[in-house]
Amino acid sequence: MYIEGRNKAKVFIRSSPRRPSKIRYVDECLKNRINYINNFNGFLTLASCCGHNRYHTTIFVKNLELGNIFEYFTTLLIEPKKKRYLIFYQKDSEGFYFNSIIENHYKTI
Repeated sequence: MYIEGRNKAKVFIRSSPRRPSKIRYVDECLKNRINYINNFNGFLTLASCCGHNRYHTTIFVKNLELGNIFEYFTTLLIEPKKKRYLIFYQKDSEGFYFNSIIENHYKTI
């Protein structure tokens, strides 16, 4: 599936244990991994980006039992300030999304 000039795939994601599942659009390169994560009880993917060859790939996951949110590849805990998609990503001048905390983490290792 192609959306807004970027390759996107449909993924069936459960919103939460109390809400019905929904179809979400994710980057094609992440669909298998996101399906894998969402098949584990107690975990829910919140946001993701393949990086589009500019930034690092990120998947933000919520542990429903503990309530914490972490980035899948780095396991860094994230403290969101708002309950919206943009809490995880910032847009650069060319329209690509990235997470500054994750990008800074990779610069230090």
